[in-house]
Amino acid sequence: MNVNFMFKGVEVSQDVKDYAEQKAQMLSKYLSDKLQDARVDIEFSQDGKHSGQTNRVDMVVVAPALDMHTVGRGETMQAAIDMAKDDMARRLRRKKRKETSMLRKGGRMFKRVLRRSK
Repeated sequence: MNVNFMFKGVEVSQDVKDYAEQKAQMLSKYLSDKLQDARVDIEFSQDGKHSGQTNRVDMVVVAPALDMHTVGRGETMQAAIDMAKDDMARRLRRKKRKETSMLRKGGRMFKRVLRRSK
């Protein structure tokens, strides 16, 4: 998984970048085998719209058949990264579960048709 960083009016230390890359790599287990070459874009910025939560992390997962975006806000960059990663993991789990259930549903319908044709 390829991780790209973007910065919007904020300086981020190497420790925070490493932390974000580690969390982004954890998302690969929710991607199917054909999407393992996905790209994760992480944008760090300051957000003054929400009281107490001034750090903002935008996380985008881009793959050939996938484009998901999530935002995490927190008092620290690590908290914002965790929030964004948790939301992205939830979305990817849901997508993977839906793909699996649709595949199984198709298999069941195919078996039903074969049984009736005998």
